[in-house]
Amino acid sequence: MHVIEDLLSAEELAWVRALVKRSRFTEGIATAGGAAREVKRNQQLEYGQADAQQFARLVFGALKRSAKLQRSALPLEISQPTINRYGPDMTYGPHYDSTFMPALDGQRIRGDLSITIFISEPDSYDGGELCFAKAGGEHAVKLPAGQGFVYPASTLHWVTPVTRGERVGIVFWMQSMVRDSEKRAMITELDAVIARLGEKMPGSEEVRDLAGLESNLLRMWSEL
Repeated sequence: MHVIEDLLSAEELAWVRALVKRSRFTEGIATAGGAAREVKRNQQLEYGQADAQQFARLVFGALKRSAKLQRSALPLEISQPTINRYGPDMTYGPHYDSTFMPALDGQRIRGDLSITIFISEPDSYDGGELCFAKAGGEHAVKLPAGQGFVYPASTLHWVTPVTRGERVGIVFWMQSMVRDSEKRAMITELDAVIARLGEKMPGSEEVRDLAGLESNLLRMWSEL
């Protein structure tokens, strides 16, 4: 699980908020499958083709700019992003995300990772935390607008009921080059170690050999 700071710029946030104001929402249960239909109580934005394409370009551009997201997620394919809204008493109970998600071209991708980008400022609403089951308790996430949170789609998670205001967020899924979450985490940790050593030992054989090890692990584990 990773927090991705400053994923959207102020201008991009303003564009998304303007899109939300001029668009209509429908009941989110229409896109829920299986057991999730019993616990999904939110709304999902509807938009025309032109807005959908511009929105997708905005999100994909933000992802490409984020070195942290590229290192931690190792993205291969991205689903069509959507915008959801939680008003008072809306919630999404404990659930697992679907295995496959629709991509822009109409094909399906394997949803290895889920991403939420927060659009509403955290002090503008009460409740609405993104929560995860953990050993000994739970982990709750509520981030400033423009920040993103990446987590394995296989994780049991839920959104607590909103009691005041409105929680708006962008959600989408990624298929990673490395399917296994533990292997992906090892690559991310190794990459961070190489970066730290590179600052202390620039041009060293140790940094060179560790970078080669990272490349070979990716070569062994990646699915392209």
